[in-house]
Amino acid sequence: MADAVMVLVGGGAITALVLVVHALDRRSSR
Repeated sequence: MADAVMVLVGGGAITALVLVVHALDRRSSR
């Protein structure tokens, strides 16, 4: 159970990080 929660939290954090990097990349290239 705890492992599943950790995976979900980790996945969410990675997704958020990717979105932030994507947004910053778009801004800097503009």
